[in-house]
Amino acid sequence: MENQPAKALHVSDFIAIMNDTLAVGVGQVYIEGEIAHYTVQRGKFVFFDLKDEGGSLQCFMMLFWQHTRLEDGMNVRVAARPQLTDKGKFSLTVDAVQPLGAGSVQRQFELLRAELQAEGLFDPSRKRPLPVWPKRIAVITSAQAAGYHDFMSIIRQQGVAVAITVHDVAVQGTHAAEEMVRALQRVNAEASPAEAVILLRGGGSRDDLAAFDDEQLVRAIAASRVPVATAIGHEVDTTLADEAADRRFATPSHAAAHIVPQRSALRQRVVWMQQSIASDYSALLNASSRAAERWQQSIATQLRGSIVAAQQRTAALAQVVRSYNPAAVLARGYAIVRGTMEPGGKLVIETDTAQITAKVETYEQK
Repeated sequence: MENQPAKALHVSDFIAIMNDTLAVGVGQVYIEGEIAHYTVQRGKFVFFDLKDEGGSLQCFMMLFWQHTRLEDGMNVRVAARPQLTDKGKFSLTVDAVQPLGAGSVQRQFELLRAELQAEGLFDPSRKRPLPVWPKRIAVITSAQAAGYHDFMSIIRQQGVAVAITVHDVAVQGTHAAEEMVRALQRVNAEASPAEAVILLRGGGSRDDLAAFDDEQLVRAIAASRVPVATAIGHEVDTTLADEAADRRFATPSHAAAHIVPQRSALRQRVVWMQQSIASDYSALLNASSRAAERWQQSIATQLRGSIVAAQQRTAALAQVVRSYNPAAVLARGYAIVRGTMEPGGKLVIETDTAQITAKVETYEQK
């Protein structure tokens, strides 16, 4: 029997078989190396080489999976899946990148912080005050965290009724930032959301706090319509979440003591408000009384002025009336002549002191 030639594969079929083999036999791998030739194409595709002293691997990832800022020279650890491209080139499809070493971690932190600051996300003018007497609070934390139990203990000691909704999430690890973002989005999506959101942790090393430097979490905090406070529980380091929040507290206990006032403090504030209202009312009455007195004085002055003006006008009118009185005219030496103005006519002449009868001898028109 003649030997039959082996069945040939199409190129695309071979590539598909190889990728299936890599997916099953290798799966996701974690590789450490230095970034080189980092580029972003068309605003969404990221390409870079991952290298060490002995080799180099081409890497590809979507920009929206890149949660940290990268640049050439940074040492990173990538979670990636090996595959062949349609052109037969071997590459790594990267799912996640984590900077390695203090230098690389600090550099990516500085790059991200500078970008967010330039966008105004840390601007003090954006920060809103927390409510004085909140009735509803949303707490985003791990229910197993010691900081959460400290927070709730102080709340109970305050003796004030407040509704607290706890969103139990991871606060450390690969998916911590994503879970906190989703919890914050749920709070903001409520028809009647809480009056304040508290992001709690309770301390840890700088590496443990990496989730609070996540870009998506920082942007979610800045975009929240509900005021956000952080109580991550660290004194030395400040995370990007702290900088974007409306208020930062040093510890969960500190947050509880300030966000929910003690019952005695509430009573004192009520007394102070009552005294303030009474004082304001008394001041208002005094001011009103002084204003009424000034108004009365003003009215009296205006009335006196009006009376004097009326008296002056009356005197002036009386003078005019007197000037038209015939007796006043006669007193000034004038006379009133009555009778027939023709020769032989009889005239009666009235003066201030006498009445004279006369006869007209002659009469001529002027």
